Amino acid sequence: MRHTTPLWRRCAPIWAALCVCSCLTAWTTGSVLASCTPPTGRGTSDPNQYWTSGSGSETGVSSDITQYDPYVSNVDQTGTNMSVLLVNGNSWVQAGWIKWSFYNHGTLIRQSYSEFEPGYNYWMQPARPVGELTAYEILYTAGSPNSYAAYVHGTLGPTWHGNWVPNQYQVLAETHSARDQAPGGYNNHAYFYYSEYRTGSTWHEATQAMGTTIAWFGHSHPTSHENDIWDTSCAS
Repeated sequence: MRHTTPLWRRCAPIWAALCVCSCLTAWTTGSVLASCTPPTGRGTSDPNQYWTSGSGSETGVSSDITQYDPYVSNVDQTGTNMSVLLVNGNSWVQAGWIKWSFYNHGTLIRQSYSEFEPGYNYWMQPARPVGELTAYEILYTAGSPNSYAAYVHGTLGPTWHGNWVPNQYQVLAETHSARDQAPGGYNNHAYFYYSEYRTGSTWHEATQAMGTTIAWFGHSHPTSHENDIWDTSCAS
C-alpha cells in the first residue's frame, strides 16, 4: 500500500530522475480512455455532479485524478470537469482538468485549469495526457490578504488572493448537461485516488464514498483511498 500523500509529493526531489520513469509509467490507467455519445433521452438538465466533501477548517485538498476526454455536446459551454476545491459559500478555488469552450470562442478544448471565485478568475494550461493520473492540489495560507495556491502534478500554477476562509473541501466530477458524458465508462472507470484534505498543517485521507443523485452517474468505492466513476450509458 502506497502512502496517502499526493502523487507529486510522494516523489522526493532526490529521486527526481526515477520519478520521470516510475511515476509517469506506474500512474497511468494502462488503456486509452475513449468517449461516447450518451442517449438523447436524458434531456439537458444542469448541473450534474458526483462529489465527496467535508466541512471544518480545511487548509488544503488534493487528489490523483484520471485524465479523461469525455464527449461534451457543447450545449453548455462550461463543459465537464474533475477537480478538487476549497469552498466557503459562493467563494471557492478549484483545480483539475476541464473540457469546455467557454474560454475558447465556442470551440471545445481540454485543459488543466484553476478557477477562483468571486470574480470569474481563470487560469489554464495544456491538458495532461489522457489516461494519466495527475495530482491536483490546493493550499490555503492565511495572511493579508489570504493566498490560495494551485498545483498541477507538483508544479505551482496560479496563486490567488482574497479575504475569505475555506470551511469545506470538495472532490468533484461535474457535467453541465445531461447530453454530456460523465467521465469514465462501465468497462473503463475514471478515478480519484488518494484524495486528502489538510487541517492546519496535517494531512488526512479523505475516505468518504462519492455521492450523486443522477441515475446515469455510476460510482463505486472499492477501497478507502479510491473512488471510481463512470457514465452508465458508456462502455469506455
